Amino acid sequence: MEWVVTLSGNAHVLEELSKVFNTPDTCIQRDNEHFVLKSRDWVDFTSCEQVRDHTNEILASLNGAAKLSLGSHSSITIGSISKIHNDGSRHTYVSVKFVAAPATITISARITRADGTIEEFHPADPVVTWMDLSQRDANVKRALYLIENDFETWYGLYKVYEVIREDVGD
Repeated sequence: MEWVVTLSGNAHVLEELSKVFNTPDTCIQRDNEHFVLKSRDWVDFTSCEQVRDHTNEILASLNGAAKLSLGSHSSITIGSISKIHNDGSRHTYVSVKFVAAPATITISARITRADGTIEEFHPADPVVTWMDLSQRDANVKRALYLIENDFETWYGLYKVYEVIREDVGD
């Protein structure tokens, strides 16, 4: 049995994130016309609610990190949750909500060296590190949460500054 979460959000942002989240621990990948999230953490989960709650924790940090690295102005949310049984049958859980679609543009860089080696740089590359840190450091998790919820006002920026100042000192 496997849990798969279909993500809703800006396709460009999800495409960029899929380039850097490609491990069994956390994997975002395109599945036909949608992007799905898979996680090794869900193996022992028995209910849709457990998967939803854990995914919402992931998305709280992921949305802040995506806003910081990609300039994303819309949140990634859960579109549906599917429980795929060993026989291939699927049970899908869906909730309905309003979705808006603003546009975002980013640039990836690809360098081909004289020796033929290729290096690719994606704007979402640092998101993996930030997500890992947010799971181990409550201040990073809090900062990403604040960035996701209010990064456009002076008040919101100051709240992020306070978390950083508290963490590293004056």
